[in-house]
Amino acid sequence: MKNRRSLFLLALTLVFSFLFLFFAVKFISSLADRRAAQASRYSEVSAVEDSRSWGSSVELNGKKYHLKDRMSTVLFLGVDYGKENAPEGNVGTGPRSDTMILFILDDTAKTIQAVMISRDTMTEVDLYKANGDYAFSGVMQITMQYTFGDSPRRACYLTKKAVSRLLYETRIDYCMSLALSGLSEIIDELGGLTITMPEDYTDIDSRYEQGAVVTLTGADAEKFIRVRDADEFGSNNVRMTRQFELVKELFAELSSKGGASYIEEVLEKADAYVESDLDGDTIQKFATYTFLPEPIYLPGEDVQGEFHDEFYVNDPELQQLLLSLLYEER
Repeated sequence: MKNRRSLFLLALTLVFSFLFLFFAVKFISSLADRRAAQASRYSEVSAVEDSRSWGSSVELNGKKYHLKDRMSTVLFLGVDYGKENAPEGNVGTGPRSDTMILFILDDTAKTIQAVMISRDTMTEVDLYKANGDYAFSGVMQITMQYTFGDSPRRACYLTKKAVSRLLYETRIDYCMSLALSGLSEIIDELGGLTITMPEDYTDIDSRYEQGAVVTLTGADAEKFIRVRDADEFGSNNVRMTRQFELVKELFAELSSKGGASYIEEVLEKADAYVESDLDGDTIQKFATYTFLPEPIYLPGEDVQGEFHDEFYVNDPELQQLLLSLLYEER
């Protein structure tokens, strides 16, 4: 009787495992089909251009381009977790990277250009099993890639890889992730963060009228960067504007307090919330280079998906953007 019950439980487990795998593959397949349907409207791309692997040089429309000298890139990730739900050991169920900014550092002009990447961007994401083994790849929101790392370090690596692949294998030199709860602590240690509101955000707080100068506490800042109406189509686009303003002002404030050494000191104090491979030279650049006032957003289209908002990049326009930012004709 006992053996019969064990066999029954084993059979039931196998059935549920099969059904889970079947529907998971079906779900990923449906996302891929929708991605292909959306991408078809941007089909004016040659076989060479569509390889999504440019490297240090690329040939487009009969012209040859090479990566500019003295440029470096830093991927910044704002991740929605605290000490109680850190990504340690969680694969596929952990926190997501809700803020994604690629900073392009120009050593010649001494400037930093922010390129905003929507968390809703539909792209190829690598899925991993609970033991860390690779499972398969599928098209879904890029924010999901972070969840498949079993540690902040692994999650950063996977996300950096996914972003690079989206951007035609653009080299990403460094990556830094910051938990929102850690952001709150850093800002409180600074004594608050003063921001001039670029738009009207009185739906978040009555003080946030356009042009108002407001000093945010850590709790204010966390709400400022996190809040959006998930039921409102395209709401993440408005939030990205706030994310850029806050991160830009945060680095400016850190720099004014003591430059690169102070930034390193604060990051060390917030070690429980920060994952970073930035070296001293790169931190020095963030402390001394000029942030360009306007961020750049990836070109594309927001679509109301079956389950959530979806953003699809316009590949020909993305190619032109990457050429203008990172390459020069030679």
